[in-house]
Amino acid sequence: MGPRFVIDFLQEHADADGGIINPGGLAHTSVVLRDAIAACAFPVVEVHITDIAKREPFRRLTYLADVAAHAVIGKGVAGYAEAMDWLLDHLERRRT
Repeated sequence: MGPRFVIDFLQEHADADGGIINPGGLAHTSVVLRDAIAACAFPVVEVHITDIAKREPFRRLTYLADVAAHAVIGKGVAGYAEAMDWLLDHLERRRT
């Protein structure tokens, strides 16, 4: 699944309240994905199962860091639940 599929998905769901993405290797290589997330009107949470800070030097940089509303890194698959909890809390705070 390449960046075009993900970008199309983000654009097709522009009316979403929020999103959670595990960009995998695209986090380290895709300025296009970064731009697509920056253009989202909704908050996007970036999830990485592994701790990218402890991996190869090229994996330590994520182009999404400054455009994602939040990041959950190195929590394994439990990171998805943490991301969902954060997103729901964030949306609730915005509504009040």
